Amino acid sequence: FNQNLSSGHTVFYKSPDDLAYFLKRINRDLLLSLGKVESQIREESSSLFDFKADDVFYYNQGKMYAYYLLLKTLGCDYKDIIVSQNAYQLWTKSLKSLEDGAILEPALVRNGALDSIATPNHLQYIAYYMVKTVNLNKNIIALLEKKPLPKE
Repeated sequence: FNQNLSSGHTVFYKSPDDLAYFLKRINRDLLLSLGKVESQIREESSSLFDFKADDVFYYNQGKMYAYYLLLKTLGCDYKDIIVSQNAYQLWTKSLKSLEDGAILEPALVRNGALDSIATPNHLQYIAYYMVKTVNLNKNIIALLEKKPLPKE
């Protein structure tokens, strides 16, 4: 496909529906992962040591980085559609949310109690950026599909 595309024998058709479909798939995957993060928080945040917290954190951080790279590149391919659908500002916010989640650098990943002053909950931080990305993507999808924006 890539050889045919570069030689001009194949055309890469871009449509708002294709981009919306891709964003829906990303959202579905992020929501599945978010469920695992929430489960880990619920089950282990009261433990003194959570030896799986770092696995959950870094797995989802890597996923956010991969989606950041994919969406950054897709943003170049679909820039005309994103701009024409008035989704550019939301698109950049979604990218920034993925980037912010991907660059968290805790020295030690903690799954502290949610109401703790002394011990942070890094899984909650990563979950925040995942939820933020999903919500921004929903708004982008609504613009791409020409639906009213969801109420916040």
